Amino acid sequence: MRTNGKQPVVLLALNRVDQAADLDALRSAGVCSIEPGVGSFEGRVELCYAIPVEQFTDKVRSLLRECNQGAVFFLDNQYNAWLATHENDYAGYNHDGPGRASYVGEFRETSEIQAKKQKGWSCFGGKYYVAK
Repeated sequence: MRTNGKQPVVLLALNRVDQAADLDALRSAGVCSIEPGVGSFEGRVELCYAIPVEQFTDKVRSLLRECNQGAVFFLDNQYNAWLATHENDYAGYNHDGPGRASYVGEFRETSEIQAKKQKGWSCFGGKYYVAK
């Protein structure tokens, strides 16, 4: 059984190519803990960011809408991955009622070669991850 000791986070992208501008925008939205990375969603490589779930506020949601971001991943305290879409205002896995995020699997470390065989992967701190 996996432990519950991980910090729940949201993985998001802003659909831009300027990391400094992304970081400034996230900080302006009130996010103070940001881990930059790179990832692929549906086969498209993009800059991505991990932020604590408690900092995923209405201001961050508004920023995502401004950037035409289609989806985000929620990782719970066991790193189960949940996909939330803009159609439901990025409602998380703990949201009650319709629009709840969809479970996509366990977010786990893998090799770069194995990760890049998938349409969706993330890389933080030189480590590659997939949700399966």
